[in-house]
Amino acid sequence: MAAPCYNCFQERAGEGPCPRCGYDPEWDRARSFGTLPHGSILAGRYITGRVLGRGGGGVTYVALDHQRGAKVAIKEYLPTAAAHRVSGSILVSPLGHDEADAFRYGLECFLEEARILAKFSDNLRIVGVRSFFQENGTAYFVMDYIEGISFKAYLRSHGGRINEITALQILQPVIYALQDVHQKGLIHRDVTPDNIYIAGDLPAHRPAASGQVKLLDFGAARYSLGDRRRSLDVILKSGYAPKEQYTHRSRQGPYTDVYSVAACLYAAVTGVVPPPALERLEHDELEQRFRCGIFALPMLDNVVAKGLAVLPELRYQTMEEFSQAITQALMDAPSGPPGSNLHSLPPAFPPPSPAEIPTPAVPCAPTALRLPSGGAGAPRIFAAKAGYLYQQACASCEQGDSQRAVRLFFQAARLGDSRAKYCLGECFRLGFGLPQDKQAAFKWYLAAAKGRNTDAFYAVGRCYAAGEGVQTNAAQAVQWLKQAVSARSEASAEAQRMLERLNGAQR
Repeated sequence: MAAPCYNCFQERAGEGPCPRCGYDPEWDRARSFGTLPHGSILAGRYITGRVLGRGGGGVTYVALDHQRGAKVAIKEYLPTAAAHRVSGSILVSPLGHDEADAFRYGLECFLEEARILAKFSDNLRIVGVRSFFQENGTAYFVMDYIEGISFKAYLRSHGGRINEITALQILQPVIYALQDVHQKGLIHRDVTPDNIYIAGDLPAHRPAASGQVKLLDFGAARYSLGDRRRSLDVILKSGYAPKEQYTHRSRQGPYTDVYSVAACLYAAVTGVVPPPALERLEHDELEQRFRCGIFALPMLDNVVAKGLAVLPELRYQTMEEFSQAITQALMDAPSGPPGSNLHSLPPAFPPPSPAEIPTPAVPCAPTALRLPSGGAGAPRIFAAKAGYLYQQACASCEQGDSQRAVRLFFQAARLGDSRAKYCLGECFRLGFGLPQDKQAAFKWYLAAAKGRNTDAFYAVGRCYAAGEGVQTNAAQAVQWLKQAVSARSEASAEAQRMLERLNGAQR
């Protein structure tokens, strides 16, 4: 029987590249020295394949879970400085007596990483761990296999740099993931473009969904108040690590990860990794760069500069503070060129200040708010800014913060985002963060529909058919419902059923 392809695990015959996925085993020959042979069996159920990556602490393989018939990723503890794979065997052994203690301690830390990741198995923004076990003299943990590329590879494929809005769209799920990590008293300590993974395609016209961007590699994660057994290890990547990570006994906390995320944002936009933190102690050339301006949205310069402050006490102390500062910088940025109509709103509904937004008489659960599936927005950079605000508003809905969600929807709507206009219609209809007002809901639906939001086509048609917020008009209802059906949106099926009822009534 011919060996399967050790990338896609489909049956194949002959040598050379796989006819299905194109993988050629020869590609891995140079970096597979000392790794598990293709086809090794682990825990009686996992068949190992090609090497996905390797570093000083271990090797990650693609594997097939024979019981589930699904691909997984398996990380093996194999520290090159302390251990090796015994020749002609799959067993791992310390290099010598002097390295045995280091190997055992590293093994304990490796299993701790698996336990840490297992705590976040339900978090879509963090790679999930399915199981971990010891075998062959070492340890392994099994993770979800993610089809996609690292943020580092994404940057490389885009010429080494991207605009700040795209960078923020990718980093926002990472910020949310780190908020969850910090709430459990942990810090990641190794947030770099290598450890941020983009699963699948990243749409050019809208922000990445939280499930598309994942945070990987918690090998450096420790409790922020210090490891109970010994001081925090010196684990860092130059340029992304703050000053406090360069010494064993320095205090580290959420602000440590703030520095790394700010460094990722800086590197993504400029194409240059920040200078090492210790080099900035005597002469900080970044200060001058920020004073001259780095970002197209100037308020971000102050935010990222504070996130990259050399001294921990001068940084944002929490990821929430950092996230809020980014959002505020986007809100404060100029909204368009002179004479533009990006601030136009439906008549009689100017965007209120936070203090003017009333609490609804009948609170509505955030899950009842139907978020739109798509639609047109404002041109280029303003559409990107509006998209980011819209994404923040959706996140606030998920968290049940109706007041902040409405405020952000208004901000995005001012920039022409038709999805935000549709959501404001939903807010008025349901009484989510606003008083229930069917007339206001209809006006926002109509504004969104004129912006070519496909979900709004159905909403406007429904309003005309039922007389919700507008006088009943069967002809207008049919016109908008037909557009909804033609758009093939998520509401198309509902629009088709309503059209059939209207046609039946007219007969």
